[in-house]
Amino acid sequence: MNESLVIHKINSNKHNLTMLEKKIAAYVLEWPSQVESSTISSLSKKIGVSEASINRFCKKIGYKGYNSFKIAIAQDNYYKGMQGKHNNTDSYIDSFFYDYKELLLTIPSIIKEETIDKVCEKITNSQQIYIISFVDTNSVALHLKNHLSLLNMSCEIYSDLFMIKLLANKCQENDLVFVINYSGKTNLLNDTLETIKQNNTPIILFTSYDSTELVKQSTESIIIPNELPSKENHYFPILIAYFSVIDFLINRLIVSNKHLKKVRIENDGTLMGNFINTNSFL
Repeated sequence: MNESLVIHKINSNKHNLTMLEKKIAAYVLEWPSQVESSTISSLSKKIGVSEASINRFCKKIGYKGYNSFKIAIAQDNYYKGMQGKHNNTDSYIDSFFYDYKELLLTIPSIIKEETIDKVCEKITNSQQIYIISFVDTNSVALHLKNHLSLLNMSCEIYSDLFMIKLLANKCQENDLVFVINYSGKTNLLNDTLETIKQNNTPIILFTSYDSTELVKQSTESIIIPNELPSKENHYFPILIAYFSVIDFLINRLIVSNKHLKKVRIENDGTLMGNFINTNSFL
């Protein structure tokens, strides 16, 4: 099995670690599942180091702090687990949907409910919503836009780099920008997001990799798994996890806001009525 991203970061930074940080590294390498389920306070007691030492260790190997490091550990543990217990069934359809099931099951261990709630609050307080995406994530952007439109929220998608740069200059403090990017390594967006930040416009990032430049630029980032254990099933971008997180986000938004719930019900009813009237002429 290939070396995981977290292990690679630890090993490549070993020569820069202090004795205390090496003690933390040794524990992480031996007990990654304990890290995934521990708060920074409980972990510091288990290892016998201070919380500040743990945070310094996380930053030294390339993470913003313990929370982002913990997310990365959860991702690594998930991908290892999927590969280890993958169902070797002879049925291709069983294998394919087993992969999807395992992918969806890891989402609750990676995304944070408090982050979703912060994003919901920013959506509610925004006057205009912009979604930045490119070819491989356009279907995800459309999924998000359709949901927001059913809540009567003004929303536009930007996929052209020139138009995205123009958008950066017109964003205001009461706007909201979503960025959907799998890798989080699109250098073309860095300067654009910096301009958006200077306008005090919140930036929400959907991505699959923590500790990237886009994560650092964002107000809130939602890390979404997008890998399958079976290579033969991985011929296209894995969108189902992104769709599912957006569905959860919108559902959370509606449940927490009676007005939006009413709007959604009314718009769903209107859509159904239009569908029935259209088909009555066929």
